[in-house]
Amino acid sequence: MASGIEATGLPKSIQDLIEVTRQIGLRYLWLDAFCIVQDDNDDKDHQFNSLAEFYKQADILISAASASDCGEGFLQSRTVDRCYGSIFELPYEWKVDGHETRGSLLLSEMDLDGSTDNDPVHMRIWTFQEHLVSSRVISFGSRQIKWTCQQEKNSVDGGNYHEMIGGLEYNLRIAFSPSRYPYETLVEKGWRVMSWMEIVEEYSKRDYSRLEDRVPAFYEAMSLLAPHMGWTRDQCVYGIWKTDASRQLLWKKDKPLTTQEVEELKVSAKDGKLGPSWSWATLPGGVIYDIGSQLRQLGDTNPTIEFQKIDGQPPCLTIEGFVQEADWIGNYTIDVPAEDVQLFQVDLDVEMPPQPEDDLVNYIIERERAFQPLTRQEIHDFAQALSAVNGDISYIGKNWVDRFISRHQTIEMKPSRVIDAARKRCVTKEMLREYYDGLNWVIQSKNILRQHSYNVDETGVQLGETNGGTVAWTVMTSSSERIKSDNSTWSSILESISADGRRLTPTVVFTGENLQGQWFPSVFPAWKYTTSPSGWSNADIFLRWFMGKALKSLKPKEKKRKSFEGPITPRKRQVVSETVWGTPQRSHDIEKQLQEAQKDGNPSIRDFNCILKKAMKSIDQKNS
Repeated sequence: MASGIEATGLPKSIQDLIEVTRQIGLRYLWLDAFCIVQDDNDDKDHQFNSLAEFYKQADILISAASASDCGEGFLQSRTVDRCYGSIFELPYEWKVDGHETRGSLLLSEMDLDGSTDNDPVHMRIWTFQEHLVSSRVISFGSRQIKWTCQQEKNSVDGGNYHEMIGGLEYNLRIAFSPSRYPYETLVEKGWRVMSWMEIVEEYSKRDYSRLEDRVPAFYEAMSLLAPHMGWTRDQCVYGIWKTDASRQLLWKKDKPLTTQEVEELKVSAKDGKLGPSWSWATLPGGVIYDIGSQLRQLGDTNPTIEFQKIDGQPPCLTIEGFVQEADWIGNYTIDVPAEDVQLFQVDLDVEMPPQPEDDLVNYIIERERAFQPLTRQEIHDFAQALSAVNGDISYIGKNWVDRFISRHQTIEMKPSRVIDAARKRCVTKEMLREYYDGLNWVIQSKNILRQHSYNVDETGVQLGETNGGTVAWTVMTSSSERIKSDNSTWSSILESISADGRRLTPTVVFTGENLQGQWFPSVFPAWKYTTSPSGWSNADIFLRWFMGKALKSLKPKEKKRKSFEGPITPRKRQVVSETVWGTPQRSHDIEKQLQEAQKDGNPSIRDFNCILKKAMKSIDQKNS
């Protein structure tokens, strides 16, 4: 070493580092590959603790960002395609005041905006603190060369350097930059901690040689954050800050452990180098802090979290505070050679904020009043949709409904009853009053008019042969136990009448597939007939009949003038009532006027027609 080293025999990346150092004008180059004994773990552990000081005191850090290994080098020429992607030339022609200008615009697929490229240097844990603490960095990336110092960040190509919001450099600045104010607010400290957790997410995805190096390689980041928060570095235990432990313990794996990572854990455990299970740094691979609004302020739990260190063992975490009940979902197995690793899943009951839960309670009550109570699954699905819209919680567990009901004493689950059984066993004054009170509430709350309110009934008739002979009865009078015929058919009759007295023409449903119109030549010619496989109505039959008849009855009727001769009979009064159908109050007024006329003697046909014309004129004015 004292007599020198032949540079031409060194790996290409180290040759390039020597060349850059000479071009800058510096005499000394510190290389960790030469200055740390690579096959001596004791020397590694000793030198790793001092690495940050080397980088802090260096004049400049030369980063071979694009090199995957020391034999690749980093001073190769870059092609335009590598830097900018596809290039498009857009010719243009510009004429102004008789002067013509021709040229071209060059459009690139990619922009050298200073954003961090996916270079190998950004995928290693030790390079994280190298770039973090160095006062000057020149980075030879795969697409561009970037220069960074305490004051400036620039690209060699002269383009604008844009810091991507939410990126690593952005979070580093938010977490570690001094405050602009004499006294930092709680909001600023909150931003620092949130940026810190995003830095942890990015750092946890980096590669390493030894699992136990993840925490030491992160020490400098801890040291930089501590003074801004009023903490000390020893308060950060295995990457978790004691003062903010209730939040920072809420990390989770970004994806399941691979077979290789499980084997890696076994080796670390066998060597006694496995960290505590509650630390994100212990498990291989990346982690995420996907807490969002699932974090609830249940009380001040920070003073009850203690970290204890026993010689020869990882730190022990003791937590005392509020406990959230969890439900066991089940086990799942990761197949590992020679051994199966058993993992488990639990389901946490996470409360929604008060307002969405109150909205759900009110919706349940409204559905009950409308005689459409929600099932357990419907409550679960509605809560899931409500939380998704509000962004409150990402997952509603299978037992969430039970705990939701226990939190709200006005809600309880009851066995549902079919309407036939309810009519048979529960027809009391109280039940009927409750039913019609609820029906009235629906009508008033939805502003349903009388002419739009219908009572629809379906009567079923069974015809067939049994041991007891031929029978026929309606469903309304059937008992809960009924002897079924081996050879029987059902027919149904749909009837409806509006609240203002308008009766819809019934329809009859027979069992079968096709209906022959000649079967009913003259019997009830205004009635409608159809078929279904069971002889019962279904949604299509009901809607086709009801909407056709109901909507037709609501259409304005053609204005008609009727004249009568001879004495007034009950039939003529019925005709008058039918003429003003849909307005029962007006029909009552006509009847009252006729009674008034009869007091003065038997009214003539002229009197009758006069009264009718007045009524029709009043109706015309109202309709117009």
